[in-house]
Amino acid sequence: MIDLKSFLKREKMTKAALCRKIGIDPKSSLLSAYEKGRSCPSYDVCVKLLEAGMMVEELFGVEYKKMHQEFI
Repeated sequence: MIDLKSFLKREKMTKAALCRKIGIDPKSSLLSAYEKGRSCPSYDVCVKLLEAGMMVEELFGVEYKKMHQEFI
């Protein structure tokens, strides 16, 4: 699940603005599906989200934190 709320708040951006920035139709429900864990973004979308300023922790959420703890 993507931590979209934190990212949008930090960047002072709306979901519609983010959609336009990464090339997703603002009327689609893709971002909500990513946020709720009902769908996973493709590699290309992940790259675009990172290029838009999203942090790895926000993109991969709990899964990343668990994996990161295992390597420490």
